[in-house]
Amino acid sequence: RAGQLSLCHGVFVGVGSYATTIAVSRYELPQLVGVAIAPVCGFVVGCFIGLLALRIRATYLGPVTLSVAVVFPMIVKRFGWFTGGSGGLPLVRQLQPPSWLGISSTEVYKWNHLVIVAIAALALLVARNVVASPVGLAVRAVAENPLSAGTSGINVRRVRVVAYGWGAAF
Repeated sequence: RAGQLSLCHGVFVGVGSYATTIAVSRYELPQLVGVAIAPVCGFVVGCFIGLLALRIRATYLGPVTLSVAVVFPMIVKRFGWFTGGSGGLPLVRQLQPPSWLGISSTEVYKWNHLVIVAIAALALLVARNVVASPVGLAVRAVAENPLSAGTSGINVRRVRVVAYGWGAAF
């Protein structure tokens, strides 16, 4: 929506999944807290990459984001003592369904599916509301004509960085 190209969304998914697994496996946080940590970590990494992307536009942004995607597995392997390497960390606990739902412990996949659908529905609702908000209008204005958006009082740099971060969080 912000007119920026990103070829490294796999990195954001990886950062979120590693953050969740590290929070749950190493620090023994509840699984839902780990799931809430994932978009926050994606947002932070996305804002950092968005800062790098401020200076680069159009054709050159694609290769830069692609290089981030190429470097990410190397970073994961380099810090394998913390991340578990490219295989990741073993998940010591699975998300267990509540007893009132009537899902047995052998059918945990059904509960996982319900949790994923609920998170996706919540994300779509938030995204729809953000796009229709003044923030979404500012993002669209920056994408269509950054010069006009800047003269209208929109901080183009901040909008681009935050839009990149939001895309990473989603």
